[in-house]
Amino acid sequence: MSDNKPLAKPHRYLLIDFENVQAFEVEKLPGDMQVIIFTGSNQNNVSVDLVTKTQKLGSRLEWRHIDKGGHNALDFFIAYQLGKTFEKEPLAECFILTKDKGFDPLLNNLKSTGRKCRRIETLGDLK
Repeated sequence: MSDNKPLAKPHRYLLIDFENVQAFEVEKLPGDMQVIIFTGSNQNNVSVDLVTKTQKLGSRLEWRHIDKGGHNALDFFIAYQLGKTFEKEPLAECFILTKDKGFDPLLNNLKSTGRKCRRIETLGDLK
């Protein structure tokens, strides 16, 4: 007998490199996307406007402040989160919002193993 249960739709994640991209249009986020905003050790101020807009995401939003600095420290935390996400959910779809092309070799490697991931520079690139 076959099990006719519908398959759960894979989760979609957006990891934002806030050191690299501070301006983004929250209203362009798809309603099914989980968002993690990574802020660096030198970023202790976030605009009230951004906080107000992102609050509308409710439980789909998480802020991660990396309080210890270092060259590319934030990038390593984003890469670590990406790995954890794919370990837990191999069918997830992940995007990194950044203009930092240093992520491209990692993303290309992950794509070659069948993972769905890519770097975007604007939320308009989510299409």
